Amino acid sequence: MMLTPYICSNDIFRLLKQQKAKRILYINESGKRNDELFIFLSNKLGRSVNVDTISFSNNDSKKLTYGWHVILIRGEILSKNQNINEILKKLIYYAKQSVMVVSPVYMCENGKPTDYTSGIRYLYPTRFHEFDFTYQEYNDELNEKKWQIYNFYTQNDIKSPLSFDKISYTEDAFFNRKLNIVYALPHLKLTGGLKYLLTHAKFLFERGHNVYLMYLGGRDAIPLWSGLSQENITGQICVSTDEEISVSLKKYKIDAIVIGFYTQLNRMVNFQIPILYWEQGSENLFGDWGSVQSHNSPSLNEIRNIYHLPIAIASVSPIVTSVLKARYGRISPLLYTGIDTEFYKPLNENCEKRHDGFLKILLVGQPGLLFKGFFMIVEVLRQLWNNGYRFQVTWASQVEFTINAPYPVEILVNTSQIALAELYRESDILISGSVYESFSMPPMEAFASGTAVASTDNGGIRVYAKPGENILLAEQGNFFDLYTAIEYLIRYPEIRNKLAQEGRKESLKFSINHSIDQLENILYHIVSYHSKEVHSSSSLEFPEIIEH
Repeated sequence: MMLTPYICSNDIFRLLKQQKAKRILYINESGKRNDELFIFLSNKLGRSVNVDTISFSNNDSKKLTYGWHVILIRGEILSKNQNINEILKKLIYYAKQSVMVVSPVYMCENGKPTDYTSGIRYLYPTRFHEFDFTYQEYNDELNEKKWQIYNFYTQNDIKSPLSFDKISYTEDAFFNRKLNIVYALPHLKLTGGLKYLLTHAKFLFERGHNVYLMYLGGRDAIPLWSGLSQENITGQICVSTDEEISVSLKKYKIDAIVIGFYTQLNRMVNFQIPILYWEQGSENLFGDWGSVQSHNSPSLNEIRNIYHLPIAIASVSPIVTSVLKARYGRISPLLYTGIDTEFYKPLNENCEKRHDGFLKILLVGQPGLLFKGFFMIVEVLRQLWNNGYRFQVTWASQVEFTINAPYPVEILVNTSQIALAELYRESDILISGSVYESFSMPPMEAFASGTAVASTDNGGIRVYAKPGENILLAEQGNFFDLYTAIEYLIRYPEIRNKLAQEGRKESLKFSINHSIDQLENILYHIVSYHSKEVHSSSSLEFPEIIEH
């Protein structure tokens, strides 16, 4: 009999009540009713709710008919099948509301729960980029294991495509003058998303466009950490009210607004100026809301409405394109982040490193963000150290923190971008352990800097990662894989150098200038399209043209 922690069982009950599900099908291995989760739900939901169970076999397939509000299946079953996504698609077809999956986060090959150092994560967010879902992880304090619930939603409520999604970006835009562009900044904190939003603004300005940074509620729109100055942009717009925003947009004859985060869209869409939202990803985009949501969640409905506003969206990677289509029915062109390969560059053409002591390992990011996977990296390094390997870790973070580790760790908080680029060049290995990423910039910055990378497969990294050729890529949630990859790089400097050289070559394909070409093309198209829309909606009446 499969055991489920009470905290998971109770949340499944909560979701079923919120969804007002009246017909529930529970799929387990045996199809028997002595399963403790089946008993729990049957007792809690009462006789007014029909709860049935089948086994995961062809013998019970006749019960898999349309009409179930919710189908609940064990993740242990899915983990034993190669075609997990195909199984989910079939189940979603038969569900009116959603398909729920309850599962250990880390499992042995036989499906039994274990901890992250000895198991594999078979079910993870980027595996399901073709679906609309939310998920949540739970700590089973009693057995010291982690569990997770996924709620996959049916596609009944996806709206029809917007006119912006029909723009063909491969055709000529018939619009090529220099533009007046506002970058509406969502905040001034040091994040990868804002860093590259500002990078794009800077390079558009260098192309001759008038580029303004706009920040609501502050006195300065240029973050101190950014390295930008007034000379890198046309000007700043620091305002508070909608009226002030409107006056500024008219004053500078703004052609387009570039948005950095979806929370800004509701406000900015009111100004009747073409908007480009560059989707670089967020926790929400990968279903990570902090708590698993019911199919009729007000929060989900709110964000669905936001993403269906009449604005153009560009995706930072193919996986984001896929997610936007699955969740919101949006079609979006690609706009890669791009990397400044003159700013991020190796110590020398051969990507050779200085050898003046311990091997240097670099980590970049906030340890408190669980999806970054630093807890696994820290433990991998602990075991490597205990097994006799020696190295120095430098950790560049946006926040202060402490760490209890047997190996030496230097923590650098809010280091300058110039100093960070130097860190990349000087380091021997960058390690990235994210569960999900839209593009994953630290590995790309390491590539450009001639530094070898070991990373987990986080989805977005597949844009440029070629496993075994320019990177060592560990299976998602596979502790042994990540340990082996890092150990291999520590032991073999010639492999580090080969990966570093190939990584540098790959980074040149993603130069910032290429990305700005993409960006200009997208901006010209949406401004041109908006201009046609404005003229076509004119109230002027014209006489009928009679052809002779």
